[in-house]
Amino acid sequence: MPQDHALYSANFYAGQREGSFVAALALLPTVLDLVRPSSVVDIGCGTGAWLAACRQLGVGRTVGLEGDWVRQADLRDQAITLVTTDLERPITVSERFDLAMSLEVAEHVSPGRADALVEEIARLAPVVLFGAAIPGQGGGFNHINEQWQSYWVSHFARRGFQAIDLLRPRFWNAHEVPVHYRQNTMLYVHTSVADRYRAAAAAAASGFPIDVVHPEVHVATTTALNAPPTISQSLRAISGLPGAVARSLSVRLARATSSPTGTA
Repeated sequence: MPQDHALYSANFYAGQREGSFVAALALLPTVLDLVRPSSVVDIGCGTGAWLAACRQLGVGRTVGLEGDWVRQADLRDQAITLVTTDLERPITVSERFDLAMSLEVAEHVSPGRADALVEEIARLAPVVLFGAAIPGQGGGFNHINEQWQSYWVSHFARRGFQAIDLLRPRFWNAHEVPVHYRQNTMLYVHTSVADRYRAAAAAAASGFPIDVVHPEVHVATTTALNAPPTISQSLRAISGLPGAVARSLSVRLARATSSPTGTA
């Protein structure tokens, strides 16, 4: 993971884990009923919300890969095995699992690592639950490789994995689930086990578009774009101007923000 991981503080994880846990408890029963895994690995597990939900739903072996900013004591369930991993480097875990997950993580990994990352995830399990941020999604730090869903579909297809769009149509309007999971999460099944999932694939073939922006994401993004700049944003913009101009505008901004009427 890129070095800006420091931005993901304890406060971030505290706020993020409940939304992730709610999403996991909503989406995972559908996945687990289909896959019936006895072992699950989560690549970029954070504090283990999705793996904790797996355990609550009856999965025995759970392994999480995360950077060194998460410690074993930080995990939601201490029965999860934590493997400290830098996703900017090759994944060295050799164990095979029934199900691999990587949710809203791949956008934090540099574009040059994307193809190898998918290759490494594909080696871990014959079934993968995967989703990553689309262009302009926002909602996090250091999104250095936001891509449309079809980008990841094509990467997995080159490894022999078929995308089964089972969850997005079913949970599209499940407002209790954070919207990025509803927008991006798909199941990928390797050809070696495809027969087991033929009925699920047929049921999911509903014409739902692969590249899609959820209306809630669209509204949030356009609202943010149309909002007036904050003082810190204005100061950053001013700092890039020639010295005399920057000093003059900084003074005027300081006067405007200290004035009771907000005028310079």
